[in-house]
Amino acid sequence: TVLELLATGPRAIVVPFAAASETEQTLRAEILAARGHLTIVAEAHLSGAGLAAAIEAAMAHPAPPPLTLKTDGAAETARQLLRRVHP
Repeated sequence: TVLELLATGPRAIVVPFAAASETEQTLRAEILAARGHLTIVAEAHLSGAGLAAAIEAAMAHPAPPPLTLKTDGAAETARQLLRRVHP
């Protein structure tokens, strides 16, 4: 998953799901690509040549550093709610 890619920091290429007017994966991928965390191949441009170009582009840049990610969002939300209910 993209979360695992961000946590480990390899050079990465993603093909966001864009069928049926889906935009969420593309929007998130564009943000991460702008920050140097991955390379995007649009579903509409997916071909051998397009993938090869993406691999060359990804390899031309240094691997991004892994991000420190908090993965306990649900537990932290519960803690914060409990603090507000029982200060």
